[in-house]
Amino acid sequence: MSRDLLLGIDLGTTSTKAVVIDTVGRVLGDASRPATLLSPQAAWAEEDPEEWWSNACALIPECCDRAGVCAGEIAAVGVSGMVPAVVLTDGHGRAGRLSIQQNDARAVAEIAQQ
Repeated sequence: MSRDLLLGIDLGTTSTKAVVIDTVGRVLGDASRPATLLSPQAAWAEEDPEEWWSNACALIPECCDRAGVCAGEIAAVGVSGMVPAVVLTDGHGRAGRLSIQQNDARAVAEIAQQ
């Protein structure tokens, strides 16, 4: 049965974070894992959506453990992330490639042509 507990997940540029709070904003448990910013070529900025998913899957039980609650006690989940980030998916919702991040500058020449 859910209680008045909330789970927040943030997919950031340098880390994935999760927190369990109550409805007055008291932090009951939190955790984070690093996210890897990749730059395979100059001016490129990419991340692996599978790493975000893996991080979230590890962080949720870790946060619940630290908060002393089980996942079934969470009433709602909020998710935030860096914007914009392009994630191309296939017909099954799986990422087809690394995401393109907001600070990626590979299209500078194309933008200059406008």
